[in-house]
Amino acid sequence: NSHKVNTPILRFHEFTEDWKQITIGDIYDERSERGSEEMELLSVTMNEGIKRRSEIEGKDNSSDDKSNYKIVHIGDMVYNSMRMWQGASGISQYHGIVSPAYTVLKPKMSITNEFFAALFKTRKLVQTFQKNSQGLTSDTWNLKYPQIAPIKISVPNLPEQNKIAKLLTLLDLRIKQQERLVSFFKSYKRGLSIAIFDKKSLITNSTIRTVTLGSFCNIIMGQSPDSASYNTEGVGLPLVQGNADMKNGITTPTKYTSNPTKTCDAGEIILSVRAPVGSVGVSNQKICLGRGVCSISSPNNDYILQYLKHCEKQWRTLEQGGTFTAISGDDIKNFPLMLPNDTEIENIVRLLKGLDNLISRQELQLEKLIYCKQGLLQSLFI
Repeated sequence: NSHKVNTPILRFHEFTEDWKQITIGDIYDERSERGSEEMELLSVTMNEGIKRRSEIEGKDNSSDDKSNYKIVHIGDMVYNSMRMWQGASGISQYHGIVSPAYTVLKPKMSITNEFFAALFKTRKLVQTFQKNSQGLTSDTWNLKYPQIAPIKISVPNLPEQNKIAKLLTLLDLRIKQQERLVSFFKSYKRGLSIAIFDKKSLITNSTIRTVTLGSFCNIIMGQSPDSASYNTEGVGLPLVQGNADMKNGITTPTKYTSNPTKTCDAGEIILSVRAPVGSVGVSNQKICLGRGVCSISSPNNDYILQYLKHCEKQWRTLEQGGTFTAISGDDIKNFPLMLPNDTEIENIVRLLKGLDNLISRQELQLEKLIYCKQGLLQSLFI
């Protein structure tokens, strides 16, 4: 339908009418009723819409005096007046109250709530919200009802609203299912790692050695150009921009010295010695090793990587410093490493790497679903 001015690019075939251009004020009035402490406190989340405050983790910053809090009814559109330029809005499924910093909108006519919940999240409309927000900086931008009411939107008839809403609701359910699946496999792997490395309940052979990381692995520490040995010892290590990443490893550094003499080969373990302390990944290509990281190589790199990922909490106990924390080279080299026999190591690697691959595939599927929804939000609306 791209040849038509007031129809979306992607459309269900049974609908042919042009969409009507109206204002948000034609659809919604502001609800200004005030509540009381006895009513349930609600909050607007960025990704999950309206939730009960009791279901949200974190500090409760609400005022003790809630006499000025606004009443919300089921089906109301609620948005954070100071975060509408980021898309902080949603349709309430609950009766309750919200902070005076929120704006509550009540429908003036029969509409499909889920359609407008999605419409208010589209990139084009969020950018319009930003343009109409008042304030000098993003910290003070504010979009109250008098500013949002005149904003023009294009909407279809009620049956088409319903059809679009059903599609997006189904996709949202599928995304939530995929999120739960990813979360389940990650939790399952954490449980297995605890059973293997802490409880040793999955180790069938009782002969387990504990050695230091430095005695079993070849460890090369990155150095700062401020270090006295940086040039005198001919190390010539360049800076690597950024730390090791738990999921993606290290990418190509963006800053080099003129003549680096040491490198990290693809497949070697990169351990961050700075915040976020304990992050560990695998080099995905041959890169130069620099400040803030160390390179670890051994005949059992796959096993070492799984072990180090599991030991994140132990790494944090070794942090030193104030504003910028780090782990010393000696602490890294003296870090205890649990070593079962070679057969056990192979079995552990096969099990945990298999789960990593499964998790990666499920995360990729989740990314595809989210990307699909983003595309639909651009194509199903004007």
